[in-house]
Amino acid sequence: MSAHMVKFYMRDTENLVIVVTPAIVSNYFKTSREASLFDFSLLVFDEFHHATKKHDYNWLIKRYVQALNGGDPELHDDSLPQMMGMTATIGIGRSKSPDSAREFILSQCAKFNLRAAPSQVSSLDGFLNLPAEEFIVVDKRLDRVSQFIEHNLMSAIEARILSKIENNERLRSSLLGDNKQLEFPETRTNQVYLQMVVATQTALVEISHIPDIQLDTQYCKVALEHLKGYYWCLYLDNLLTCKYAVKYLLQWKHEPHLKGVREIWDMFEGNLETIIQLQEFEDQQNSNVKVERLKMRLEQQLSHQEDSKVIIFVQMRIVAEYLATLLNSMSPKFKANKFISTGRSNWDTSMNAQQRIDIRAKFEGNRYNILVATSVLEEGIDIQACNMVVRYMYVKDMIAKIQSRGRARKVGATLLTILDDKLKEQERTNDVKEKFMYDALQEVRDMSPEVFSKEIYRHSLLMKTSDDEDEPWSTPEDPGEAVRVCCRLCNASLGLLADVRVFMEKHHPVLDASISDRVMVHRKPPKTMYDGITSIGFLLCSNRSQSENKNPCGARVGVLTQLTKEYKFAMWSIRGIVVSSDAFTMQPSEYKSIKERYIIKPLYIEDIDEAGQQFQFRER
Repeated sequence: MSAHMVKFYMRDTENLVIVVTPAIVSNYFKTSREASLFDFSLLVFDEFHHATKKHDYNWLIKRYVQALNGGDPELHDDSLPQMMGMTATIGIGRSKSPDSAREFILSQCAKFNLRAAPSQVSSLDGFLNLPAEEFIVVDKRLDRVSQFIEHNLMSAIEARILSKIENNERLRSSLLGDNKQLEFPETRTNQVYLQMVVATQTALVEISHIPDIQLDTQYCKVALEHLKGYYWCLYLDNLLTCKYAVKYLLQWKHEPHLKGVREIWDMFEGNLETIIQLQEFEDQQNSNVKVERLKMRLEQQLSHQEDSKVIIFVQMRIVAEYLATLLNSMSPKFKANKFISTGRSNWDTSMNAQQRIDIRAKFEGNRYNILVATSVLEEGIDIQACNMVVRYMYVKDMIAKIQSRGRARKVGATLLTILDDKLKEQERTNDVKEKFMYDALQEVRDMSPEVFSKEIYRHSLLMKTSDDEDEPWSTPEDPGEAVRVCCRLCNASLGLLADVRVFMEKHHPVLDASISDRVMVHRKPPKTMYDGITSIGFLLCSNRSQSENKNPCGARVGVLTQLTKEYKFAMWSIRGIVVSSDAFTMQPSEYKSIKERYIIKPLYIEDIDEAGQQFQFRER
């Protein structure tokens, strides 16, 4: 269901209850000037612990509280819908002490402007069965396959990337700035390494249009993609067997973008046979202790109770697929399948909603007795037959632990966690935070009505102060004809800021048909962005005045999007533009900084047809 369909269903008196995601409801308010809180009599927030930071729950709650606290003098308590939040774990945010945990819970209560402390539904007590907890601590796997990949491939690629950057001064300064060097972390098997690789890739994409560095930039992007692939190979080798790490590598032959640099690809192909030989030796001589301990515990569970239903949580979709396949090959008692979300990456396996429904039905029946799942199964799905949950090297935050534990619903169920020493420390932290949460929640429930009311009032003031501090300009001004949008590379004028609109708070279409005279379109395969908008091409600056050979600037300054099936609109890329007037030049890092200073008018669903007729982008 899309946001504009909410409007349709609201007008149909037969639809007394609408079940939608929070994003659809918030987009309904953001895209239609006719949307009103009066359209609803009750708003129920399931899994309310998500109401943090920029989640759509928070956006809806903020709109509600503003209306309740004087946003409209004609509104009063009886005019607005009732609100109810439900969660198994309210969380404590980043709290590190009992006092800060209590403050976090009170701040969540203030979002709802509660008149009484949050209650526990006693009628559900008979349905809540806490599973017995077990832990298996294992050592980190270190075998010849991983050692060979690290020392012979990853280190060599890192050296080549550093050499390319150091030998191209313009690339180095554009990527790193002055007096900085790129350094790879020494440990290649933790997330810090992966984050560094991905961040460098992103930075290279942003500067890939700059002349004189395009070849070296492309070289580094492909090389970093290989490093990222080797990282996941090490990850799979640690969790499963060498066979599946090599299976992952063999998929590379079907990925053309990995063959973009001959030198890097030859390095992979030249060492592949050695890796396969090492894999065969390791799998014959050295089994993975994690896998063996998991197998033993599952066999024990199924021998003790033949009709057991087991859910195994893992971190990645591809791990879920490989582990399900591995378990099926290890014992005829194991009837496993994956349960995962829809993937976006070409390397990832995926599963659509209907497939998940079918797999769940077969799990609740007799076709499968093991589901290997990602976090998609943690929340909102109730499988009462499950009597064992395994977190296989899968330790996240305290909320994830409580949610996954809640899948073990049957009386006498077990929660098994298989982890190494590093994850063991994180699990201890989660246990401490869980105690903080329950103690703080009980402290809030024990408050007298007078004390609780005062605390809610205090936190509502803190929320208001926090909102005010985020806005350094109290009154944004109209940009008028004086403020221009210019190319960040050559400073050529592209259009007026006054022609930019805001749609669904996140998108910024440009209502100026003439900008096609100042940009070129680089078409690309259509790609659906978030909120259903389709990206169909890049916009490149066509200014030639700064070039000696009169070639166009070519800097990427925006995206050509299809807002509806009928209309195409340009949207400026915040990293490709500057906002300029006679008095100053602003290099914004996000649209928020522009909105703090200048008024950007909204574009509503009701206006799109009219705007499209006049201002849609027309390709030359």
